Amino acid sequence: MFDVARALVLGALGNDRFVESPGAFEEDSVGRMLSDLIATCWPGVPVATLRSRSLDESPRFNAELQARFGVIG
Repeated sequence: MFDVARALVLGALGNDRFVESPGAFEEDSVGRMLSDLIATCWPGVPVATLRSRSLDESPRFNAELQARFGVIG
C-alpha cells in the first residue's frame, strides 16, 4: 500500500496543474482525493512547498511519507 500511496503523492506533486490549483478538482475525482490526502497528511503546508521538499530534500520527504502512512513511527 505504501508504494501506491507514494507513487500517487509524488505523481501529484510532479504535475504542474495539480501544484498550481490542488483544490480545483471535482468531487469524487482522483485529483480531489489526492488533494484531500495531502491536506490530511500535511495540514497547512502548501502543495508547492511539498513539491519543493520532495525535489530538494527527497530523503527527508520520503521519511515523512513513511511516517504519514504508518511504515515507520
